[in-house]
Amino acid sequence: MFGAVVGLTPAAIMLMASRARGVIAAALSVERAFALDIAPMPGGSCRTYRPITLVSVEAHACTETGISAQERCTTLRALGAWDASPADFRAPGHVIVTVVPSRLAVAGQPAVLSEIAYRHAARNEGALAIAWTDVLDDRGSIASVSYCRALAAECGLPCLELRDGATIRAAIASAA
Repeated sequence: MFGAVVGLTPAAIMLMASRARGVIAAALSVERAFALDIAPMPGGSCRTYRPITLVSVEAHACTETGISAQERCTTLRALGAWDASPADFRAPGHVIVTVVPSRLAVAGQPAVLSEIAYRHAARNEGALAIAWTDVLDDRGSIASVSYCRALAAECGLPCLELRDGATIRAAIASAA
């Protein structure tokens, strides 16, 4: 489940937390992460085909604990604001930041869903950042495609569906 952070609402964060049940994170391009001076996670690893995890952040505009839907929304919107600077954030915080790898156009590499979502939002909405969470099923495992489709229908959300590797590579190439 994902969405561009521009116009993000606390209600959308609550929907992600309560219905998708994954960790709510921000996905950014490497250029955006460098511009905001967000550091790599200490002891973290860079695994091929996986988003790179950076430190968690919180917007200085947050005045409470940073964990509420309102304050996570404030932090996520700040990450996607055109005028944001490193001075707008502190670490650690309550929003995990990831950098999406730029590798999907290479044949034979598996799809990274957060990159597909990020590229889609960047192309269609001009997004500098997205709010992202994996959808977990009732057992706490990554949900199946059919589970995600049913959840999207129940919540009135659109689905971004890519059916094969060729479609994924074409979608990413057109988003770049």
